[in-house]
Amino acid sequence: MTGDKVWTVFDLTRYITGVLEADRALRHIVLQGEISNLRRYASGHFYFDVKDSQAVIRCVMWRSSTQWLQWQPANGDAVLAHGRVSVYPPQGVYQLVVDKLSQAGVGD
Repeated sequence: MTGDKVWTVFDLTRYITGVLEADRALRHIVLQGEISNLRRYASGHFYFDVKDSQAVIRCVMWRSSTQWLQWQPANGDAVLAHGRVSVYPPQGVYQLVVDKLSQAGVGD
């Protein structure tokens, strides 16, 4: 390990954040899956997972976007989630910041 760069957790997380957020393909994602672990907060923000049979991605939807929903999402709903990939630095996890959420198959 002599000569290898030593990273702090913060520096590595900041670097990964920069790489993910600079990737143009990850700025406009439409993710299809099922809502699970939906949590609504008094602030109006939603935190939830979108999953399929093989994987799960954490999602956040800010109040500025949730206020435009024409339906009330629930656990088990099949959805299309539009957003951008970002990193939540305190936990070092990637997530989808959702700006539009629709029921899969409805109006398609």
